Amino acid sequence: MNRADLRLVVENLGPIRRADVALRPLTVLIGRNNTGKTYLAQALYAVHKAIDSFPHSKPEKLTDSEYEALMEALVPHMASEDSDPLEVRNLTDELKAKVTGWVHGALKDTGQALNQRLFAYFGVSDLVDITRWGANDLVMKVLQQDGTLLFDSKGNASVDRSAVLSVTIDEEDGLGFPPFARLLPRNGDDHDNEFLRQQLSWMLASNVWQGYARQVQLGGLAHYLPAGRSGLLHAWTDVVKLRLQLERDRFGLVRPDSDLGGVALDFISSLADVLGPHQRYRRRPQLSLFHEDESLALLQELMDGKIRAGSETDMVPTLEYEQDGHQLPIRRASSMVADLAPLAMWIDRLIQPGDLLIIDEPESHLHPEAIRLVARVLVRLVNENVRVVCATHSSILLHELSNCILRSQLSNPDERSSDKFAEGDVLALDDIVVHRFHRPDPTDPVEVEQIEIDPDWGIPEDEYVAVASDLADETAQLISALA
Repeated sequence: MNRADLRLVVENLGPIRRADVALRPLTVLIGRNNTGKTYLAQALYAVHKAIDSFPHSKPEKLTDSEYEALMEALVPHMASEDSDPLEVRNLTDELKAKVTGWVHGALKDTGQALNQRLFAYFGVSDLVDITRWGANDLVMKVLQQDGTLLFDSKGNASVDRSAVLSVTIDEEDGLGFPPFARLLPRNGDDHDNEFLRQQLSWMLASNVWQGYARQVQLGGLAHYLPAGRSGLLHAWTDVVKLRLQLERDRFGLVRPDSDLGGVALDFISSLADVLGPHQRYRRRPQLSLFHEDESLALLQELMDGKIRAGSETDMVPTLEYEQDGHQLPIRRASSMVADLAPLAMWIDRLIQPGDLLIIDEPESHLHPEAIRLVARVLVRLVNENVRVVCATHSSILLHELSNCILRSQLSNPDERSSDKFAEGDVLALDDIVVHRFHRPDPTDPVEVEQIEIDPDWGIPEDEYVAVASDLADETAQLISALA
């Protein structure tokens, strides 16, 4: 598969009549306010979080013959650390049919889980609340580039068998079987090992599912940085203190209300995961650190400082801005620093190659020169194998992306980098797609179209040029009237 082998199709979502959005390493959403860009970004986030929630249902236990065949395949991989990775295509036909069936079932379950994620991330109790007015049904589909359905929100799914057979179970990729699998008996009565054998079934299903998701470009974790990040950070301490006070008043620890939804809450929850001593989970970026961390270095250059977690001894730990040996709580830093702080923290602590980063309005609170640098940060992330989706209103950001596209076409490698630009500041034309959200008429639903990128110029900026032209004409008329 090539890198553009995934599409998200939505119908009747918010103001959108229909959108068929191709997804590439960098996917850019443009258009006027209130045209559904954030709706689509949140829908994509829901898709990936539904994928993350495996296992949706308990996989069927292996039969005796399947168990024997799997153990036969595992023996050489358990005997030596230098053995080749286990490939699904090398399993028996019976096992290949079993795991293909598991993947198909997981895809169907993912479609069902998607609906629950939509409830959570849009913060609604009924999907009719995010369905286009006057429409009867909300439809979401995840397709491969050739139009083959992977799964949809109705529970329909189809499995790409060739992708299943291409899955490699490799310890270096974070997959594989733990050492206790070696303890499983291959013969005799397995009554006393029923639990272990069921676990082995789950491990095989989980490994194949993760590998399959990676094959169809749905692997890795998803991260969403919503608009208004600086405001959320400024409110972080007060929100947490209020919550602690409410819990104290109720004389005991109470689980947070399940109806508190939305990507803003998910963002705050993710922030809690990287702050303080009591995190819900700890990612292990050591598994696949960026080779250069060029994106983080450029972001720190832009902020003229670093972002770090506050003291773990604080009752409510927060982020701090460090500049020239001095530390400031994030609420006392500039809005530019506060808006970029989550991006810096996510790159430093959470995001790994293969993950998806969705960022809404990366240009928020930024000076034009800073917007240019943020565009290059996104490009560097793409070149570090992070998939990026951004919704933007900035012509400057688009123009800088266009320059990165043009720079990638320079035949002389020395021309691509200089004192100002690094090797990572280039963007291959095939690695970016731009989708425009617009209303043909003010009363019409929103339509989404893919913008053709000119290899000799870059991303068209027609809407922004039209605004600038109208503004210039108005200025000329006013000057003429004053003459």
